[in-house]
Amino acid sequence: DAVGELFLGLDRSPISGAVARANLMSAMIGIGAFGMFAFVLLLISRSVTQPLVQIVQRVEKLKQGTTDIDIPEAERRDEIGALGQALVQFRDTRRESEDRARLELARQDSQRRVVDALSERLSALAHGDLSETIAVPFSDEYECLRRDLNATIDTLNELMGSVAANAQEVQARAVEISDASEDLS
Repeated sequence: DAVGELFLGLDRSPISGAVARANLMSAMIGIGAFGMFAFVLLLISRSVTQPLVQIVQRVEKLKQGTTDIDIPEAERRDEIGALGQALVQFRDTRRESEDRARLELARQDSQRRVVDALSERLSALAHGDLSETIAVPFSDEYECLRRDLNATIDTLNELMGSVAANAQEVQARAVEISDASEDLS
């Protein structure tokens, strides 16, 4: 049986204060760690999303036909760089395609002018007009046609002059023969 009671008096306030301070310190460390984690996550997210947004903007410009754009993302050594390099290839291919299209239009325009000039001159020749040659030079690939046509016109003019001179000579001889024939009769 119990003979007496022993009463122990302990002040728990220093322990409670230490526990409260430890809890507060843990909470502050947790909030700080969460804040730093959120900041690092924000930086990582911006380092990925910002270049993607810029690539999308450049794709839109290319889609609208603008090919004089720089693509600095192609310098990177990550997935964004791979996208940038693919975009550079697309831009360069589009530029080459546009250049080829411009050259083809210029070639077609040059060819159309050649065909028009030749058609006009050949039609005039068909109607007996030997008075003009083609004075305006053609592009290098068609210049030989112009020179050959002009040489043909010059040759025809010489031939026609020779035929006309021969015709006059024949007529003069015919007149002489006619006069001699009258004198004999």
